[in-house]
Amino acid sequence: NSVVYRVDLRRESVDALVFITKDPRPMEPKLREIGSMGHMYMFQVTLTPYGKDIEPGVPFKADINDSCIRISDRIGRDRMAWRYDPVTLMSRMRIRIGSDFAEAESVEEENQENEQENNPTTGEGK
Repeated sequence: NSVVYRVDLRRESVDALVFITKDPRPMEPKLREIGSMGHMYMFQVTLTPYGKDIEPGVPFKADINDSCIRISDRIGRDRMAWRYDPVTLMSRMRIRIGSDFAEAESVEEENQENEQENNPTTGEGK
């Protein structure tokens, strides 16, 4: 049940193209083609603090960063925007926030250990 939309990409119909992504790498080989269309275009790259346990399809942050540097070197820093995705709090995450960073790590195993230690049905606990 796919719906196909046709979008007019003629210059007179488009003011600018904004590519919003968590992984800009697949767009790198297309930059020349996109530029030849004559449109103003830019990238907005979303960063998150999550690892493969939460976002298995998102590449490593270093790979995303390297791609953003290559793209901004080609199109200009003023056409590359970074967006930090809001932190999702859940029982299996530990969040540390510093003055210039935010970091999330999985604490699922630690939570399971704590649940086993504090299980009221066994009478064991701290």
